[in-house]
Amino acid sequence: MSEEMSPLQMYYYDTFNQVYEANQKGDFKYDQTYFIEKIGTFYSFDKVLPNVDSAYSYYFFNVQEEDWGCVSAYQVPFQGRITYAVYTTCDGDENWLELYDSDDNPQGYIMIKHRSFKVTDKETLRNWRIGE
Repeated sequence: MSEEMSPLQMYYYDTFNQVYEANQKGDFKYDQTYFIEKIGTFYSFDKVLPNVDSAYSYYFFNVQEEDWGCVSAYQVPFQGRITYAVYTTCDGDENWLELYDSDDNPQGYIMIKHRSFKVTDKETLRNWRIGE
């Protein structure tokens, strides 16, 4: 975990760990790779959000269409507002998480591997394993 997480990023981190702990105790209601389903709903792309749409498209074409992972977008309520998460899983242990506020402003880029969350920048996140 990075020491510099915002409250929104910490919310995702805490949720991820709650799902991990539940899985360790045998409660498999939420798979760790889909932990956001516990706190949000699928985003239907009914609102024009260029940054969210661009993030989704990036992972769709570079991961999902290449057949080594899956991308999903979610609407997640946080402190009375809707936020958006673009979450990408792969066949390995790496996951990519991009967070946006209700006005489509970036709120964080997070590299997830096993149980570690690392806050990073957009370029580093999008090139992690994908750009190799």
